[in-house]
Amino acid sequence: RMHEAATIVRPLVATENDLTNLRLMASLLLAAHQDADAEEVIGRFLRKAPQADPQLWIELAKLQFRAGRKAAAIGSFSQALQAGIDRAQLSDKLGKDEELAQIYLAWYKQYQAQHQQSQKQPQRSLFK
Repeated sequence: RMHEAATIVRPLVATENDLTNLRLMASLLLAAHQDADAEEVIGRFLRKAPQADPQLWIELAKLQFRAGRKAAAIGSFSQALQAGIDRAQLSDKLGKDEELAQIYLAWYKQYQAQHQQSQKQPQRSLFK
């Protein structure tokens, strides 16, 4: 049934702009495993309202990761954090979703490397 629903919404993918409809379409396409169309719809939604649904950033990260675009997935994961994703829910999902856990680990390694780099830079005095 999900494939039937995805077939019905596919012609609307390129033209739909209403946020509620885009969110609905994204859910249908994700459930039907129509990754390319889902990524397009989610991308359109997030360009229009980047803070509206942090969970969509997670879904986008997973789609990008599946497609082998690790750097993009890490960026989308960062966006989910900036958009205010519920950290408790995210923590719970990490234990149940191996794909998401891999994205988190890649993000965390990058975060640590950046943090360590900033610690190595000499601190300037405010009074010099």
